[in-house]
Amino acid sequence: MLSVKNLTFTYNGAPEAALQDVSLELEAGDFVLLCGPSGCGKTTLLRLIKRELAPYGQMQGSITLEGIWDAGRVGFVMQNPENQVVSETVLQELAFGAENLGYPRDVIARKVAETAAYFGLEDWLCKETAHLSGGEKQILNLAACMVCSPDVLLLDEPTAMLDPIATTSFLSLLRKVNEELGVTVLMTEHRLEEVLPMANRLVLLEEGRVAAASHPQDIGDLLCKRPTVLGSMPASVQIHTLLSGSGEVPLTVRAGRKYLKETYSCHPGHLDLPERKVPEGTPLLEGKNLYFRYTKDGEDVLSGLSVTVRPGECLGIVGGNGAGKSTLLKVLAGVSKPYSGKIRGVGTVSMLPQNPRLVFLAETLREDYHNMLNLMGIPKTEWETRIGVLAAMLGLSHLLDRHPYDLSGGEQQKAALGKVLLREPQVLLLDEPTKGLDSESRQILGQILKDLQGKGMGIVLVTHDLDFCSRYATSCGLLSGGTLVGEGEPHGFFSKNRFYTTAAYRIGNVCCDNGITPSEVAAFLQGREAGI
Repeated sequence: MLSVKNLTFTYNGAPEAALQDVSLELEAGDFVLLCGPSGCGKTTLLRLIKRELAPYGQMQGSITLEGIWDAGRVGFVMQNPENQVVSETVLQELAFGAENLGYPRDVIARKVAETAAYFGLEDWLCKETAHLSGGEKQILNLAACMVCSPDVLLLDEPTAMLDPIATTSFLSLLRKVNEELGVTVLMTEHRLEEVLPMANRLVLLEEGRVAAASHPQDIGDLLCKRPTVLGSMPASVQIHTLLSGSGEVPLTVRAGRKYLKETYSCHPGHLDLPERKVPEGTPLLEGKNLYFRYTKDGEDVLSGLSVTVRPGECLGIVGGNGAGKSTLLKVLAGVSKPYSGKIRGVGTVSMLPQNPRLVFLAETLREDYHNMLNLMGIPKTEWETRIGVLAAMLGLSHLLDRHPYDLSGGEQQKAALGKVLLREPQVLLLDEPTKGLDSESRQILGQILKDLQGKGMGIVLVTHDLDFCSRYATSCGLLSGGTLVGEGEPHGFFSKNRFYTTAAYRIGNVCCDNGITPSEVAAFLQGREAGI
């Protein structure tokens, strides 16, 4: 149905091709999951297929859709829900695509009504899109695409900015579209926990080439050939592999729990772990009894919230879309002012915003970094040395002379972090820093955060990536009702939650009551088998 043959693409001014001799064949009703490291060409491939979004450069090869092509046959859902919504109300947004394709008014009215009913959006039609949460906007984006009855749906990491509950809601609707309507899906994603079981084919892209393709059930063969891919796999796959499991690889939480019950003696046990103690010392940043609202007559977004950040601490904050996590960071950074409460700080505070593009101001990444160092009063003789060390640490050395907007989402995220770190802050505020990052980049980021903590930096990490939070935070809290609740050490925090917890804990709690990462669950079972 959708055919990509010998596709090669090079961005203007780039020395190397972003895609090299890529070939894919998608049949009607396929659900193909496209994965690979940040910057490997996934987004470029999707945008070339959606011709209206094609990047500027030189292309060779062909992309065909049963010999006929028009804009309505291919839908596209972007990573950031905010970037795709263009209308003031939900009704207008649903009608927008069909209006631009020139459908008659009566046809548009019918299509909008039918789509709203199918997605359960009838009560949303008069809502202003600005008042929707991130998860609701992404569902609206999916529904708006479906109004035009596409044959192929392209999705570029659509859950990267959604909380775990919103992610589940979105993916259940996507599964419905694929299975009930037969729409072909090609989706890129780094978080494979819930997506991999939905796919009937997995395609791995590396350095612009198709490196491997397999059925998800054959994932064991792929892992044998490419063990570095393991970190991006669902927790059930990681636990099975770490335990040197044989037989069919479990792809879901349910299958993972079944595997452990059938293979191991699963009476309850406890893994002895060194507790991640919150460092002591004079707070670097303190917010006490904070109240904040965006309009005088609006509702409080923060309501009596108190937070303390000490040297060497990494406070992980989770919560639903619209709970106020980004607002809290803006208040702590001094970008927004609370109408009640006090903020006290003793050092420089830097914030990495959720949208990394907001950080860039120059034509190249190197020039952007130069401007930052110049503002800081750093002598020119030190610029290249500082930039070289930072770029090497973040894996950006080969991108310094590229325009920041030409980088992939994950590369932009790392580049923006680099600019923030150039300021050498005492407190670092991070808003969704792992979105767009592959598993290796997340590990590198985690180690960087640990190193910064070791140097006395305080970190506040706002994230939907519960696995990353469970591995690298020293304390965690849930933002709900305008305040932090349940704040505590990660093992105690995640093992007491049912919804805001890790997939590894959901699988492993049949035998281990405090393992929150795949390696911890595997270590517990290996220790029990060895009689330790």
